[in-house]
Amino acid sequence: MLRKIGAESSLAYVFLAFIAMAGLSYINFLPGVVNALAGGLGFSDAEAGRVVALNGYGGIAGTMGAVFLVRRVDWRQVLLPALVVLAIIDVATVNIDDYRGMLGWRFLAGMVGGLCVGIALSVLARLNNPDRAFGLLLFLQFSVGSLVIYTLPSFELALGTHAVFCLMAALVFLSLVFLSFLPPRADNSRLINQPVNWTVNTLLLMLAVLAYQIAASAIWAYVGLVGLDAGIAADDVSMYIAITGMLGLVSAMVPVVCGKRWRLYWVLSGTGLSAIAALLLDDPVSAPLYVVAMALLFSSWPAVQSFLLAVTADMDSTGQLSTVAGVVSSVGLASGPLLASSLLDSGNFSPMLYTCALIFTSCLVLLFKPVQAQEESRESPIPFTTEMQRVVEQAIARCKKIGLFTSDLVRTAKERKMIRYIFNSMLLAMQRRYDYDVQYMQDILKTDLKAFLKFQGFQLMSAHAGSLPAGPLFAARIRAIIWDDCGPCTQLVVNMALEAKLSPDMVRAIIDGNLNSLPDDIALVVRFTELVLAHHPEADDLREKILNRWGAEGLIAIAYGISSSRVYPTLKYTLGYGKACSRISVDGTSLAPNRQPVLVMGADNA
Repeated sequence: MLRKIGAESSLAYVFLAFIAMAGLSYINFLPGVVNALAGGLGFSDAEAGRVVALNGYGGIAGTMGAVFLVRRVDWRQVLLPALVVLAIIDVATVNIDDYRGMLGWRFLAGMVGGLCVGIALSVLARLNNPDRAFGLLLFLQFSVGSLVIYTLPSFELALGTHAVFCLMAALVFLSLVFLSFLPPRADNSRLINQPVNWTVNTLLLMLAVLAYQIAASAIWAYVGLVGLDAGIAADDVSMYIAITGMLGLVSAMVPVVCGKRWRLYWVLSGTGLSAIAALLLDDPVSAPLYVVAMALLFSSWPAVQSFLLAVTADMDSTGQLSTVAGVVSSVGLASGPLLASSLLDSGNFSPMLYTCALIFTSCLVLLFKPVQAQEESRESPIPFTTEMQRVVEQAIARCKKIGLFTSDLVRTAKERKMIRYIFNSMLLAMQRRYDYDVQYMQDILKTDLKAFLKFQGFQLMSAHAGSLPAGPLFAARIRAIIWDDCGPCTQLVVNMALEAKLSPDMVRAIIDGNLNSLPDDIALVVRFTELVLAHHPEADDLREKILNRWGAEGLIAIAYGISSSRVYPTLKYTLGYGKACSRISVDGTSLAPNRQPVLVMGADNA
């Protein structure tokens, strides 16, 4: 029996990323596929474009089907037979020479491959470190693509014109080997079924993702033929594409190294360089110019794509918008070759290249507003964490900068008045934002400034989230605070949870303690919180599950969320600000919080 690797090991990330890449691997070496169809198999350039386009549209259909399956079935039960079927389809492609038969067969391959990709992407999205997972996916896409393009001429000499399809089957077979080493649950059930908050910026971003992928994939599909049309030898074209394609590896690492720094600069400059690349490819006068044009495109494409996905992740903490962006991106990748094939004019690539340059330019207009808005906001998906920590730290830093702090804290009554004014402004902003009565904090500020400043230090602890997703964090906070409060404090945490883009249905289920209506990870945290507060021995077993899902850092964030949430109602009741129980409003509907311990019901969900 094969030994399974750890769910969070580096090999698990690599294997899952490889499986996600292999489902629609042809995209990574699209010029080789087009060259095989339009060269050795005798199809026209336009027919070759339609075949790969239909393959792409099949992939979209399969990926959309995966969206409906991923929450209903075990991912391995779907992925294993789907990969087997895909391998058979790729191998059988070598027996198809008819144009119409090739259209239908590759559409079927696209559907099965898209299903594999959709399932694999959903697993990647639920890993503890999805940034690392998707970074590896991009790295593998460009490295494997470059390697295949570079070695494809040798394989065609040995295996014939269908060699590219044999290589696709080999990648799928390798994925089956990797799948056998993965544990049954190499994923965490992160929230992926909450509604997306559609805004003007969201729509502009989706249009830009679609447009950029259309233009980039249109050039990618025919860049080999463009080189051949310019009189460059076939072997040299493959070598140039492979070498410049390796720049994609460096480009894919840019978001990993830079993070959110200079995001707007990278997106806009990368899009502009892509437009320049399209213009340079129009009738290249020499091989060096051809290489420069491809270098500009390949050094921009992965970085732009990665940063745009990062923007979608910032806009929607549940990851659903990123999933939608993935589907939109697939539509663009499939539509690009189709658009290019419709613009070809008897071997003249100029109309296609100028159209792509125009599309890249339009992306600059579409992207500026949403990316700039996200750069300016830079708020955490858990607003309480960022807002309180940022305001407190800035206020204290401002006081220190102007010399208001001394060894005995404050020197004069004037300085104390100024400090109180700064913090009172912060409290009033919080009151307006969440419709929450801050009178008890204002009274502490007015009565004892030193005590208030120490209280702000506690705020930093209570705001800690680490890398824990918003759903599990607020599940712990809400259930913990309900133990000690059934009024304004609970309402405040609920409002913050909704602001963090948790769905109203999920928040209501957390308040009710309805584990059967919650995803597995949220139900686990709700039950763990109740057991911890009850000092129940079964909490030890669930603690191990917490550690397996989010690690020690995640457990610390949950511990802070549970323990700190109980301080606020206790402090208010001690100072005489306790309120009677009241109904909690969630997205326009009200309900009474369930203060009965959730210790047994729905235990299987955990």
